[in-house]
Amino acid sequence: MNSKSLTKNQLLQLLLSAVVYLVLMLIPMPGLSPEGQKALAILGWIIVVLITKCLPTMLTNIIFAAGIILTGILGQGPLFAAFGTSPFILVMGLSVVALGMSKTNLGARIAYTLIRWVGKTPSLLVLAICLTGTILSTLIVNLPALLAVCPIILSVLKELNEAPGESNLGKAMFLGLIWSGGIGGLVLISSNGNNAAGVGAFAQATGGAMSISYGQWALFGIPMAIVMVIPSWLFLSAWFKVNKTSHSLDPQMAKNRLAELGPINQEEIRYIVILVLMILGFFLGGKFGISAPTIALLAMILMLAPYVGLIDFEEAQKNINWSMLFQVGFFVGFAGAITGTGLGEWITSFFTRWTTGGSLITLIVVVNILGHIAAFLVPGGGAAIMLVPSVAAMANAADVNPALLTLVLLRVCSCSVYNPVQAPFLVVGSCNGGYLDVKDYVIPNIISTTIWTIVCIPLFYFLAPLAGMG
Repeated sequence: MNSKSLTKNQLLQLLLSAVVYLVLMLIPMPGLSPEGQKALAILGWIIVVLITKCLPTMLTNIIFAAGIILTGILGQGPLFAAFGTSPFILVMGLSVVALGMSKTNLGARIAYTLIRWVGKTPSLLVLAICLTGTILSTLIVNLPALLAVCPIILSVLKELNEAPGESNLGKAMFLGLIWSGGIGGLVLISSNGNNAAGVGAFAQATGGAMSISYGQWALFGIPMAIVMVIPSWLFLSAWFKVNKTSHSLDPQMAKNRLAELGPINQEEIRYIVILVLMILGFFLGGKFGISAPTIALLAMILMLAPYVGLIDFEEAQKNINWSMLFQVGFFVGFAGAITGTGLGEWITSFFTRWTTGGSLITLIVVVNILGHIAAFLVPGGGAAIMLVPSVAAMANAADVNPALLTLVLLRVCSCSVYNPVQAPFLVVGSCNGGYLDVKDYVIPNIISTTIWTIVCIPLFYFLAPLAGMG
């Protein structure tokens, strides 16, 4: 899309974004520095543009970066330095490793194995898909994982003669895949690009004084995934009444598909080895002074290396989501600007009355609400990254570990589905063969998000001391 192809609505939306920018620049903001007001204005502009999608994502990112530099919010050196920070390099490495999954039958092998051993009834078929989505999204960033499972669900539904648009089982399986992709994406820092970007934004916001380790993240992620995936499966099975409306799958079907895949081959073995080495490196690298982005860089080298890797450089260059990577870099850089201009503390002041002197539970609840609002307004994790400095400031004001509230924010924004316009829904929506429509998941999304939010609040509270964040 170029300037000549802008529609009337897009032009009006661009005008709206400009009006928002000017209003935030001109209205007096007591207690906010001039630099902070500039940062607030450009923050308002990009939120409007991201919500309306009136410009291509890459162009939005570039205008955002230019605005930060030209208005003096942040110098070009500090902003562009974000492209050498851990989140940019880490997310790039994870993206390349995830691409390797498409070159193997590993995703199909895991899915059909779980279907064979778990999927004895329609409800258990849904569980098998939920487990598959969770496992794959834990190991690699979740969008490639979801794409790998969609054809498998379609083959199962075809075997059962389930009609697109009418099959409750189809709706439950595809929605279970989306939800489990989000759940698996919470388990490790490397499970979702937004996790790495958020952790990088936190380090930037604290001037490098504080960080969130791979182990700390996993200490929250693993039990939360277990707590979330089982209720999600039970809810989907009951909501769509799959045992009453569908038949059980012949166990021979999954057995035949596994036989067609044949024994595990060299490509799968090489991919598993690279994946295991990368994850072990994330857990153990810190003891040897090797950082997470360096581990991701080494894994990327292995994935691209002749005879060892599974993809070539041209293929990686073509399939990496560069718009997302540039957004990570710019947003992490801007997180430092939010802190440096005082905007983070200024935004935090609006929540002081609820948090000052409040309990840790109160703070966790407030951050949950903030996260859901942010995810509703700006799907995709961008708003979470920009809120990190404000949440860190809120935690400091309340004498609470900023890392804990940052973890709460990032997890809520990654898994909140009050707004269904999220990348996983769009990806699966284009590959589900007509089995799942928007109207099928709006209400289940609201119910499930509310339930897991309530369940996870005490989990954050009780796990905090174990992670050294109490």
